[in-house]
Amino acid sequence: ERGMAAESPRLRALSLLAAAEAVLPRNLALASAKFHSAAAIDGKSLRVQLFGAKLAVAQGRYRDALTTLEQLRSEFSVSWWAIDQLVDLYAAVGEVAKARHLVELIVNSPKRHWLAEIKSAALALRYENDVPRAVSTLEGLVNRGALRDGDRSIVLTELAIAHRRNGDLGAARKVIETAVELTPHGRAARFELLAIAIEQNDASLARAEFMAQSPSITDGALRALLDARVLLVEKKLEEALARLRLSYQVDS
Repeated sequence: ERGMAAESPRLRALSLLAAAEAVLPRNLALASAKFHSAAAIDGKSLRVQLFGAKLAVAQGRYRDALTTLEQLRSEFSVSWWAIDQLVDLYAAVGEVAKARHLVELIVNSPKRHWLAEIKSAALALRYENDVPRAVSTLEGLVNRGALRDGDRSIVLTELAIAHRRNGDLGAARKVIETAVELTPHGRAARFELLAIAIEQNDASLARAEFMAQSPSITDGALRALLDARVLLVEKKLEEALARLRLSYQVDS
């Protein structure tokens, strides 16, 4: 609040952006108001324009976000976040070839970014239906061995997802267990372990992982749905149906 009342226009704009960031995506109206106030003060700032694209994504205005990010990419050496968002937006609106082209530019550049290689694998897995390419890319990252434990866990989690999508649950389980060892409290890794346990019909592991992760699931419908899936693995059909009905009621 002191920053928003400061004499420096730049400090006021940055403080307004920080306030907008703090409430996104919970309160889109307030985030939008803070953003527009910041833009009125310093609309040409790279940070303000990047947040504008981020806000547009949160509001579902994907084409507006695309336009902003494409313009920024031509004018500035923008952050990885902007490139990452641009790739996602291209894919979301069906322009997968543009997404692939942009990813390959980053992967093959002198400043090769390991997150770009994960994005390349995710693109192959989710939009190009090319599981072998995704697995090859991720295994290459793992085998280079230059990642910190947290980053390595992120790569291994994506690799486990690729193996699971390919129907190789044994390989997926082995990989995700390594990811969980590296980051025991990593939510993405633990949720993937839960998904694999459900698909393997491992009732004891599925229940243990669900109970461990349940307090962090703020979406009541999702929590009830996951509980129902675990109950089905436990062969508790009536309880599972009751949870499914609850999931539908909460979601409605």
